Amino acid sequence: MDIVSKINKWATILFTVTIVSIIYNIYIYFSKDPYYTGTFFIVIYALIYLVGSVCGLLYMKKIPGIRGNMKSIFIGFLMNAIAMTIGLYTFAYYTIIKGVESPYPSLAEIAFLFTSIGSFIVLVSIFRLYKIQITKRLVIEFFGYFILSSLTIFWILGDGIGYLFTGFPYIDEGQSLLVNLFDFYYAFVDAFTAAVGLTILRVAGGKIFRGLFYFSIGTLFIVVADLIFSYRLSEEIIWNGDINDTFFMISGFFFSLGIILTLKDFVNKNLEIKI
Repeated sequence: MDIVSKINKWATILFTVTIVSIIYNIYIYFSKDPYYTGTFFIVIYALIYLVGSVCGLLYMKKIPGIRGNMKSIFIGFLMNAIAMTIGLYTFAYYTIIKGVESPYPSLAEIAFLFTSIGSFIVLVSIFRLYKIQITKRLVIEFFGYFILSSLTIFWILGDGIGYLFTGFPYIDEGQSLLVNLFDFYYAFVDAFTAAVGLTILRVAGGKIFRGLFYFSIGTLFIVVADLIFSYRLSEEIIWNGDINDTFFMISGFFFSLGIILTLKDFVNKNLEIKI
């Protein structure tokens, strides 16, 4: 069996796990006990990230074309998928195995923060791959995306733009310094990740390969998921398996799909599409 056929099997597994996750997610909304059924949903849709992670690790070294800047991009892909897998299963471990709420911060939060590092590695490698010069206009565009994302986050999680002038919404004197630092960093990471995703779509133009395109979409979905999670948590209306987990599931599908399609395109030597 050739490599493409083996990768296609992983694609089949990915779509199968995603369909099962969607069906289970629908079931949760009608469940009488969404807390535990929702926690098991996290276990199930974390498999979506795991499929992409395992497939990428198995075949990255078996395809000679993945080297240099492309290898760095692929490592960024894998870092995001692996970090999300570790974070989600850490959360599920505390809830299901230990029967307690996951502490904050924990290994899960540390793992989730590595997604921003993976996204940054992808962005820097894209500049090198396409030989894109960092012009003043490009820097302004990136910070424009970052500021717009930051304002959106303040608007959603705070009481509007006024928070920019009346105090940072995440700082709580009743919490420890470590918790406040993680809250602050999460807000920064969300804005940064959104800016990275938009910049990737912007700078690659019409020469963006499929894996990179879907990875970019995945980063935007993960930002939306994180924002919904933070908002619903602050309003104390969150439960396992609700809409934010649905968005995390969608993000995982795009991350893993990006990994699988990148592997296939390297084998088939078809790395560019029009968008």
